[in-house]
Amino acid sequence: MAKGLSICLGFATGPIIARLFSAEDMGSAGIIYAASAWIAVVGCLSYDQAIPLSVDAGEMRAIIRLCLVLAAIVFLATVLGSMGAKGLGTLLGWGDVRRLVWFVPPTVLATCLVSIGYFAASRGGRYSLVSISGFVGANLTRILLIGMGLLFGSSAVAVLLAGVLGTASEVLITGLVFIPLVLAGADTRSHSVPLRVVAVRYRQFPAMQLWNNVLDASARSLPVFLLGGLFGAQVVGFYVFGYRLLSLPISLLGQSLAQVFYPEASAEWNRTGAVTHTAFSSISILSILFVFPTLMLILLAPLMFTFLFGENWYEAGVYAQILAPVIGVQLVVSPISSIFLIRRRAGLLFRYTVALLVGQSCGLLLGAWLGGARIGLALLSVCSSATYCHMLVSALKLGEVPWGPILASMTKQALVSLAVLLPASIAYWVLDLRELTLVAFASGALLYAFSLYHTEARIRRIVRQPFARIWAQTI
Repeated sequence: MAKGLSICLGFATGPIIARLFSAEDMGSAGIIYAASAWIAVVGCLSYDQAIPLSVDAGEMRAIIRLCLVLAAIVFLATVLGSMGAKGLGTLLGWGDVRRLVWFVPPTVLATCLVSIGYFAASRGGRYSLVSISGFVGANLTRILLIGMGLLFGSSAVAVLLAGVLGTASEVLITGLVFIPLVLAGADTRSHSVPLRVVAVRYRQFPAMQLWNNVLDASARSLPVFLLGGLFGAQVVGFYVFGYRLLSLPISLLGQSLAQVFYPEASAEWNRTGAVTHTAFSSISILSILFVFPTLMLILLAPLMFTFLFGENWYEAGVYAQILAPVIGVQLVVSPISSIFLIRRRAGLLFRYTVALLVGQSCGLLLGAWLGGARIGLALLSVCSSATYCHMLVSALKLGEVPWGPILASMTKQALVSLAVLLPASIAYWVLDLRELTLVAFASGALLYAFSLYHTEARIRRIVRQPFARIWAQTI
């Protein structure tokens, strides 16, 4: 419920934020966010992911304290590194970096503390606290962005400050779990564990998992750095705004589905030696959720962005149009990639991450050489989509899942979606009638939703579930 509401609020506040802030300011802030996210990955050396594996309260406290010490060291190192702002600005292609780079240390520290808090809350079974924390952090950031935009106008400082304060609110909420653990001494039920003991006991996390996390963060941050250095902050702003808006369902729906898919697929594999039922069920519902929006963006994204966010964001709509295939395929692959872990093929997953990183880099650099950001993003989209598709096929093969029925399900959704979107596409691309296009799209979307509701029992359950809860609470 909270995730769905967060998605709705994200799309509802997007038009307001887009009209308050310029692409240049959002692009400059996006580069700072990308740098902070990349540094934060090494903040705890991935020891935070060992918190759920702790055998007792004493060991859990020791791991948390170790993570806090490492986060403090990285924070201080980042503060010292921020003194080289001039050189960093030259490297990344910005001019006014001095006043922005100082946001990196607090953002890195807050991100590390949030990660520690999330894993500590999960270790204690406080999943509702994790959900509330993420909901508050994301939506407080949006509220602060709107407030600062109304009061002070467009500014990269306002964008970064809203992000830091939003993340700080997550730290305060998850701190309800890990701060008492840090302050508490050893009790009668657990023993005190030295930091060096847990550092050695869980050394596989910095030795192995850290590099997976670094590569994953690099795959997300590298396009921002390259676009900033090659084409400037405005292009980064268009990319960041479009990509974050499109990837919002992935970060929420994909994560939720992955949490369900992993244990269910593991149980089915142990029981039958395949994950056919779980994989087909998951991909079927994902194809229903992603095929229509993906095709809509490919056909009509520039119009939708200018209608919702204003003419200044037309280029962001073009970028969304280019990136839509990647976002759609990634939404499907995100939960299914758990099959690699079930089959103990984490090394293969690592190689796919490397392939994504190399493909994105080559695509953007070749696009810059050919002369345009659009070409670079198109090549990035082709390389990334091909890698994700190959990853999906490989995962299905490992899971002993026949791909024929899955392809048939996706083809059916694609044909229905194209039929519904055809009138709007003709009105926009052939007749150049924007008002007629919007009317045709709205009518087609309602028709598509109506047909899904009446033909798909799973969609009816998803729609009815929140209302059933509200009704149960009122009687």
